[in-house]
Amino acid sequence: MDIRTLAAEGKEPVTGPLLYFLIGVAVLFAVIIAVRLLRKR
Repeated sequence: MDIRTLAAEGKEPVTGPLLYFLIGVAVLFAVIIAVRLLRKR
């Protein structure tokens, strides 16, 4: 078991879900901010 092979194998599958999770969180925050701004008006 080499650290380099583990890193190479681990990076590819993890990057996808992590990216989607970060995008989902960003969208969620954007929606919450938009709703708060609309309610203030």
